[in-house]
Amino acid sequence: MTQRIRALSFAIAAALPLAWVSCSSPPQKPGGARPAVGPIRTGKPKLEFDSSQLLMKSADQMNELIKARMQKAADAQAAQVDDAEAEGITVELEALEALKDAMRIALSRPDQDGARSAMFSRVRRELGDLNSADVVIRDLAREAVDALKAERPPKVQATYVYILENLMAELRPDLGANPQYQKVVEMIRDADIGIDPDVRQQLMMRTMSQPVSPSDTAARILPAKSDKRKR
Repeated sequence: MTQRIRALSFAIAAALPLAWVSCSSPPQKPGGARPAVGPIRTGKPKLEFDSSQLLMKSADQMNELIKARMQKAADAQAAQVDDAEAEGITVELEALEALKDAMRIALSRPDQDGARSAMFSRVRRELGDLNSADVVIRDLAREAVDALKAERPPKVQATYVYILENLMAELRPDLGANPQYQKVVEMIRDADIGIDPDVRQQLMMRTMSQPVSPSDTAARILPAKSDKRKR
């Protein structure tokens, strides 16, 4: 029993050196950790880096940021090996928060170097091992929508625009097959997000392109039968 628990608890740590590149939704594992039911937020979300800061980092530096948070999640899960009588592995909130931080970083900047998909897939795979990928994706999307609806500094709101746009780009290939992903994109569409002039200026400075509301992007990529805004 102890060996089985130890093997499950260290599943994240064992996967750290791998570069996950698959963009498909990882399957839920019936014999793995009991999934989180969400939401997982423990307080006001902390944006560790804004997009302008992350744009200054290389792909290797970005990967190091992701790796550090994945290791933190592995350490949190590994603490359960002390309970030799456990019937199963429970997802640690600290592990989910660390992986959510990693996913937030992966999505917080324009994908100018093409590194986004590999970083996102790597984190999503780890969350899939904890049967919690859908919960964290949904929670991060809600966090971004709430931030864009609130009074936040322009550089913060610009970063959350990138988070939503990048998240939808990653979810788009699976929208037809994954109802949970479709619900996330529908939520973004129905939020009717507007972009303030100051935020628009921040976005144009970083990408030199005309910004588009994430709600408009969501409406454009949803299947035709779902492309109806709620009244």
